[in-house]
Amino acid sequence: MAAFINNKIMAYFPFFIDLNGVNGLIAGGGTVAERKVEILLEFGVRLTVVATEASPRLEVLAENGKILLKRRAFESADLNGAFFAIAATDDDGINREVSRRAKAAGVLVNVVDSPDDCGFIFPALIKKEDLIVAVSTSGACPAAAREVKEKIEEFLPTGIGQKIASLKELRGQLKYEDADRRAVILTEAAKGIFK
Repeated sequence: MAAFINNKIMAYFPFFIDLNGVNGLIAGGGTVAERKVEILLEFGVRLTVVATEASPRLEVLAENGKILLKRRAFESADLNGAFFAIAATDDDGINREVSRRAKAAGVLVNVVDSPDDCGFIFPALIKKEDLIVAVSTSGACPAAAREVKEKIEEFLPTGIGQKIASLKELRGQLKYEDADRRAVILTEAAKGIFK
């Protein structure tokens, strides 16, 4: 059961959402911002990074056209057209300001290490092609979420991504089958992913 704090439910619903081509903003250019960029690029997000200083990896991504890097301090106008924003600077005051302005602009916001300032949080992710597993503690303890994620990864069989791809192909082949028959076939085939 979710805990209520000041009439607010302290739990996050895990949406799986298509971010391909969606505009995202990251304020900050250090290693934490870099990790967020690397994850989000796998999902096709069009990222703008605003930072007075950027890590060498972010510089390379900008040079290769993978991200837009603005080498300056965050401004409210950076939120224009963004679906979400991530505040990942090393300055808590700036992060809170990004959160405040994003919320005022109706932009979803994540503030690293500050769940109270977030509108969404980053789960610990496992991505094996189309199989995506997300683990969250609703911001209570990201280290615990990472531990659970690692245990789940150990449990997953080798090649599970390819097995899911085969099931996807089978599902397409059964598109015109009777719905009940299709469900039985796919359920039985899905049992094979752990063999």
